[in-house]
Amino acid sequence: MKSTVAKALILFARIGFTLALLLGGCIFFGVNVPLGLHMLAGSMLLFALLLLSLISLGRLPVLALAGIALVLITPSCGMMQLQPDVHNPHLLQIFHLLAAIISAGVAEIMAKRLRIERR
Repeated sequence: MKSTVAKALILFARIGFTLALLLGGCIFFGVNVPLGLHMLAGSMLLFALLLLSLISLGRLPVLALAGIALVLITPSCGMMQLQPDVHNPHLLQIFHLLAAIISAGVAEIMAKRLRIERR
């Protein structure tokens, strides 16, 4: 059961990450795309990561806690970019991108370990 759930969640996370990355790149380079779409795609990734973290909390506690921390950090960095008094917005953009990439990587690792564990 957990193997099937892990497969579905990682697919959901991959789609969310790919869309968020593409839409974030468009926003960075000045293409007029709605910010809400980027936030929705990022939410897909983070929702899948949160569910994977909750599922694996008993068996992979350190990885699960890292996933929960990333679920909180990634959108916080994104929302901080919207503040008008940000002194170095490029640093925040890089940190937000790195947090999203790490979130996708942690989701992949957790899903893989959950699938291996069920065999």
